[in-house]
Amino acid sequence: MKEECCGCNCISFGKGKHEVSVCMDSLGSDIILLIGGGQKPHAGCVVICEPDKASGGVTTSLHTFTTHREEQVARPIAEAACRKAKARVVCVCGIHVEKATEKDIALLVKNTQELGKRILKCI
Repeated sequence: MKEECCGCNCISFGKGKHEVSVCMDSLGSDIILLIGGGQKPHAGCVVICEPDKASGGVTTSLHTFTTHREEQVARPIAEAACRKAKARVVCVCGIHVEKATEKDIALLVKNTQELGKRILKCI
């Protein structure tokens, strides 16, 4: 990760209950992403990616906890980070808003996608 990214290696995007954030760290040459947001951040899914040297792509494993849907936003971010850094990426993601409406979900998805763009600028 680039040292100058944000000093603390944490980035947030959005406001109020629609805010999402990431704390990034490294473990050797591997990248760790903790993405949370909404009113109750938690561990909703775990995405593990590693470069596939044979195909030039990414191999992904994931675990999604029952009733959670964070994979939809976490997987593309983790895979893009893996491709860009050519390194293993472990991403834990959990975003929760009580009684979320379709508008709430759409805004959280949009904010998380923007957060993903900002993550890639830091790698």
